[in-house]
Amino acid sequence: MRRKLVILAIVVGAAGALISAPASAEEAVVVTSSANRGPGSLRAALATGATQISIAADVGTINLRSPLNWSGRSLVLTGTGQAIDGNGAVGTLLTLRTTQVQISGMTFRDTAGSAIRVVVPRSATGTATVDLTDVTVEDTSLHGVHIDDLAGSSASVQLRTTDVVVSGAGIGESDQDGVRVDERGEGHIIFSSIDSMYEHSGADGVELDEGGPGDVVFDLSNSKFLRNGPLDPADLDDGIDVDEADAGSIQARITQSTFDHNYDEGIDLNELGPGDVNALLTSVTVVDTVDGDGLQVDEEDAGNVVVSVASSTLVDNDGDDIDLDQGDAGTGVFRLRDSTVGSINLDGVTQL
Repeated sequence: MRRKLVILAIVVGAAGALISAPASAEEAVVVTSSANRGPGSLRAALATGATQISIAADVGTINLRSPLNWSGRSLVLTGTGQAIDGNGAVGTLLTLRTTQVQISGMTFRDTAGSAIRVVVPRSATGTATVDLTDVTVEDTSLHGVHIDDLAGSSASVQLRTTDVVVSGAGIGESDQDGVRVDERGEGHIIFSSIDSMYEHSGADGVELDEGGPGDVVFDLSNSKFLRNGPLDPADLDDGIDVDEADAGSIQARITQSTFDHNYDEGIDLNELGPGDVNALLTSVTVVDTVDGDGLQVDEEDAGNVVVSVASSTLVDNDGDDIDLDQGDAGTGVFRLRDSTVGSINLDGVTQL
């Protein structure tokens, strides 16, 4: 009898452990409910600390009543077409404190804050990487997507967007962008956009803001920047705005991309400390800015400006179609091939 009781106690204890134990960080969790909270919900899945979360195909729109938060080493969040809806009232829909994020197959919409905010811990090193694939962001009061390294970690920050649409972001306050990447430490900003669109943002469609000594390296391919920047009439904004404020360079490659009817510059590259600006535009269209240049490059301290434009069209912009300024010690070189360009203004830059 005693032996049976011991065995029974072990079995009951094991069963209790199975019921109460949270998922391990390595274990995949499946979201099976569209409820704001409770068993099977996305909120419950995030609370387990799992690093892999998928949403079942039969789960519909998830209507949030409060923000979602998660922190950990890395997170892979895979949807099957679901929308995360803030119904105009929730703050930031999803805040992640981590250095490795992959999100795919989801829509984030209608919120009084941002859609996705990734906070890079101050202790982070190496490269903090955020991958967004087949993601849509719509109708946010603050930044649509915000990668936040304002704490000044030593890590570089890398954002990759593929088949992403950001529409109607930053419409509640001034200086709120479709996508904002902030880096304040020793690392670099690395950004790539493939087959993506940024439209109707209150401020910039994309802003890359490097406040430390690192570089900004970005690559745009088959991407569109449309009608961004109208919210603040006293400070209209750009299709893409890149600011490098300390020692560091800007390296840009833009291919088969369109910038149409943005309210300040279509493409605005600003290098304010010692460092170079190297930009290559191929098969790019920049047209119809409302109150700015098509392509503006401004290098204010010691450094070189090298810009090449090929097989592109830059016309009908409110300011100059191309405006290149090399303002201090250094050289400026501009190459134009097989392109249609209206007005060109060069200051400290020689066209070859």
